[in-house]
Amino acid sequence: MRDGTTTKVKTLPSCSFCCNKARYDFRTVIGSWAYACDWHYARHRMYDTLGTGKGQYLEIEGEE
Repeated sequence: MRDGTTTKVKTLPSCSFCCNKARYDFRTVIGSWAYACDWHYARHRMYDTLGTGKGQYLEIEGEE
């Protein structure tokens, strides 16, 4: 997708807040960027939507 809401990765990174796999790379409420699992993304995101400058959903290359 080219709208800035997703990005392709080879492997999922670890969540910056716990040991789960991250599905988001996003801007947090304190202004820094982080990787997060679904749970931490819902609690620490600055924006309600994804997009350029807000955050991206991480997709594994070859995953549809």
